[in-house]
Amino acid sequence: MAPLPAFLDWPCDTARQIAEADWEDVGMPGPAEWAAGLKGMVGMMIRSPAAMVLLWGEQGLMIYNDAYAVLTQGVNKMALPVADAWPEIAEWNTAMLRKVRAGHVETFQNQQMVLHRHGREDIIYFDLAYSPALDDAGEIGGMMVVVNETTQEVLQEQMRRAEESRQLAMLDQMPGFAAVLTGPEHVFAYVNAAFRMIGGERDYLGRPVREVFPELESQGFFDILDRVFATGERYVEHRVELQLSQNRETSFIELLFEPIRDISGTVIGIFVGGYDSTTVHKAVADLAERESFLSEVLRSSTDCIKVLDLDGRLTFMSEGGQKVMEVDDFATIADCPWPRFWEGEGNQHAKDAIEAARAGRPAKFIGAADTAKGTSKWWDVSVAPIFGPDGKPAKILSVSRDTTELVESQERQRLLNGELGHRLKNVLTMVQAIASQTFRRAANVDEAAEAFAARLTAFGKATDVLTATAWDEASLKDIVASGLSAAEGFKDRIEIVGGDVMVPGSVGLALTLALHELATNACKYGALSNESGKIQIRWEETDDRSSKRFRFGWKEVDGPPVSAPQRRGFGSRMIERSLQSYFDGNTFLRFDPSGVEFAIDAAMPTVAPARRG
Repeated sequence: MAPLPAFLDWPCDTARQIAEADWEDVGMPGPAEWAAGLKGMVGMMIRSPAAMVLLWGEQGLMIYNDAYAVLTQGVNKMALPVADAWPEIAEWNTAMLRKVRAGHVETFQNQQMVLHRHGREDIIYFDLAYSPALDDAGEIGGMMVVVNETTQEVLQEQMRRAEESRQLAMLDQMPGFAAVLTGPEHVFAYVNAAFRMIGGERDYLGRPVREVFPELESQGFFDILDRVFATGERYVEHRVELQLSQNRETSFIELLFEPIRDISGTVIGIFVGGYDSTTVHKAVADLAERESFLSEVLRSSTDCIKVLDLDGRLTFMSEGGQKVMEVDDFATIADCPWPRFWEGEGNQHAKDAIEAARAGRPAKFIGAADTAKGTSKWWDVSVAPIFGPDGKPAKILSVSRDTTELVESQERQRLLNGELGHRLKNVLTMVQAIASQTFRRAANVDEAAEAFAARLTAFGKATDVLTATAWDEASLKDIVASGLSAAEGFKDRIEIVGGDVMVPGSVGLALTLALHELATNACKYGALSNESGKIQIRWEETDDRSSKRFRFGWKEVDGPPVSAPQRRGFGSRMIERSLQSYFDGNTFLRFDPSGVEFAIDAAMPTVAPARRG
């Protein structure tokens, strides 16, 4: 085997093919006789890992390296005119050779070509770079072509685009909104119809999200997008508030920001997805509001609202019902038979009500039942069936209203009516006694009528005082004020000293009438009948070993001289006899020349305990 020229001395198959090609048949000297420039180009080419072919001369005689030989699929095309070597693309190569020999440089990316190899047509894609190749004289002697097959990359890109198109077609059919944002500025690369529907008709593609939706600046979305792009962490949120410029009302959306990565894992964009949940949000909010309202109603109601199963066992009790029933933990009474809570006739009433509800009928009754803590109460109860989808009773509703106060009030009213009758009899008896005493010893009818009216007025004021305390007791201050009504215009001449002492109602009536008589007498004949007279009223309550002592005094001073009456009138007899009967001690009335004196020194009468219904 002949040695290779020095410029071809390189361990490659094409170097031998170049050396052994029949160059004389194509009108070209052998490689050893080539010019230095051509040798240099060929020597460089065979040593290059890139696929290269030199098309020399007007015919474009092919000189190529091992990387290019891969394209020939084992067919030796060395020294062949390019039109003969690749007849299927002869027109393309001839045109390129003509352009480059004219001084042009041409480049193509992913250029599709159809080549005949192994008896079939193959569609191949190339990146091609065409440039002039100069001879030693500096003239264009041929064309250097750098070839890079990109078939695999193109097919993969086509598959990727096809998959992307398929996915975008799916996104277009999605009921939810979808968009693709690229780069750190979040530029819109895609939006589906649902996105346009919720976002409105805007110019989306190729524009950053901040330009498309300036109204979102204050709503925090841009900061979230920046964070997702920077960190690569997905963002998912439910019922997000969204206020768009074209909408008056706030919308709510389910939102997803999913980072999009390239093959190296670097975030290059963000997928935006979700759907409009405004209707759902409003429905949930309305439902929550209704539930809250019903819950608050049940909590606020003072009725005990319960749900029973068809066997009459407790399954539910309202919060307000638990309070009124004094139940701390419903679990302690859950599933208990409801009739067990009722006493006496109420137990049977509860059983009958359950039977009525099971038959589809409502029922009512009033009964007594203790609370969980043993407090006795009366209840007004309504029981009704709760019907299921089949129209048959499925549960039982029981509503119990606490009527203890009403029942007790009715009982108190009954007792009060009896007491009122008793007291009316006493009042009538007292009025009869006043009338009898007044008219029996009256000098004439007019005088008797006037005295009787005044005494009834005093008696009426005394009853007003007693009515305020249900006739059980009365304040001595109020009694004195009522008794002095006859001396209404002389308050500045009456000195009253005494604490707030309570006396029984009967004592109050008698004392009021006694003070009225004293005041009337003082106005007519005593201290208040002149310009300087005064009345001193004093009382006190003191402890005397095991009992309390009551002392009361009336003294008139600076009035006209007093003399004892020749006959005892109504007032004198009532003070000396009737009033005496109310006190366990001494009462006296003295007509001292310097002024009338009246005094009580006795054990304090016991105030009867107030009546309770």
